[in-house]
Amino acid sequence: MASQAPNDPPVSTREKGDRIVIVFNIANVKHNSVKVEHQGGGAGTSELVTVKFSAVSPNRSYEKTIVLPHAIEPGKIVNDVQNKCLAVQLVKADSRQTWGTAWTKVKSARAKAKQHVVADAGGASPRKVSDAPSADDLGEADDAVQGEIG
Repeated sequence: MASQAPNDPPVSTREKGDRIVIVFNIANVKHNSVKVEHQGGGAGTSELVTVKFSAVSPNRSYEKTIVLPHAIEPGKIVNDVQNKCLAVQLVKADSRQTWGTAWTKVKSARAKAKQHVVADAGGASPRKVSDAPSADDLGEADDAVQGEIG
């Protein structure tokens, strides 16, 4: 049987002083399956951290590559497997820098789909969701229809 492609786990981050804590909310992570790989950034490139692990029940493998906004201490990466999550701690190379949490926020495919182009009911030219008629526009159209009927 061919192996399946790894799943993309849900991730959240917290900043605690000179540490960044990356939490994967996956239950039943196998303790010996966690592999954290750091790829240092060269001139003009960002550092990357790739986290690979698998869960017992359901039996799945996960992989997530995270682009870091700033440098970390590669020898000080620690992971902690809990009952309901996996936490990976990174130590900042410069503890004075504030990372925040927005650097890990990536829009999901579902959120992106809501912002994409929606076709008109008449099949005419496409428009964005934000270009949809307002309640006032619909009210005027309703008044016009009432005038034709009456």
